[in-house]
Amino acid sequence: MHAFPFPRLRRKRAYLEGIATTLEAMLGEPPEHARRLARAHLRYRHQALVHWHRFANAPEDAVRKMTARVRFEEEQLFRALVTHDPRPLIYASLHMGNYLAGYHRITQCLPRERRLCVLRRLEASETEARAFTRYERLGVRISVLRQSERPTWQALEALRNGDHLVTFCDLPSRFGPTTTVEFLRHPMALVRAPAELAARTGALIVPLVNYVDDGGIDHLAVASPIATDRVGVRARRARVDALSQQLVSLAERWVRTYPAQWTNWHLLPEMLPNLATSGGDENNPTSWSAAAVCPEPGTRSP
Repeated sequence: MHAFPFPRLRRKRAYLEGIATTLEAMLGEPPEHARRLARAHLRYRHQALVHWHRFANAPEDAVRKMTARVRFEEEQLFRALVTHDPRPLIYASLHMGNYLAGYHRITQCLPRERRLCVLRRLEASETEARAFTRYERLGVRISVLRQSERPTWQALEALRNGDHLVTFCDLPSRFGPTTTVEFLRHPMALVRAPAELAARTGALIVPLVNYVDDGGIDHLAVASPIATDRVGVRARRARVDALSQQLVSLAERWVRTYPAQWTNWHLLPEMLPNLATSGGDENNPTSWSAAAVCPEPGTRSP
């Protein structure tokens, strides 16, 4: 009898093989260790779905407890920043850890007059809508801005009004225009929205990451803010390229430290077109895509 008689299980095997091969190619991991990391990575992807479901559907007391368990090492420094610095902030996050609870920890530090805007993809889902409604019920001033082909005018207006913006800095071209950066010694096409919004408005970029330590404790870590002046059209491209490289260099450090916890390994073939992967069907490079095994957090299951 075949070890994987059902299509879903075959897709899971192909996905794990693809991730393991990517980890070997990008991090130089030995094959057996790469396979262990790939299995752990898939568990973290499923955990991300659980976080969305709990944040959207659990009782509010349970959500508050989930948020309270997140350790925020730089909380006092962060409170001082958002209290005394009048500039708008762009939180540039990675797809790692319990970022929904991490965002909630951030909002607990914001002055009441500051609104939090979340830049999201065009498509919404019922789970995502319930999750963001939960923020409102918890007393957060929040607006969800749908990402289009270029940074939205709503995002620019919000930043110029002093509001704060949350976005991801580890996305490929289907999420917006890109710039080329170096990631793990490879040229990578990275969405430039965080850097471009900062260059247009003079906002501070605050790189942050959520991760789980060896004891199973959720953490929120914030790096030193990246400052930039508002620049004109002629100087903007060079500034956006430099800011994007700063962001991806920080991201690389976090990904190297917690490789299994970064849930966007499956997107690297889109972002690094020259990356050779042997997992899955060689005639169908999307056969080991994560959507076949584990849908994107905040979306419907396929």
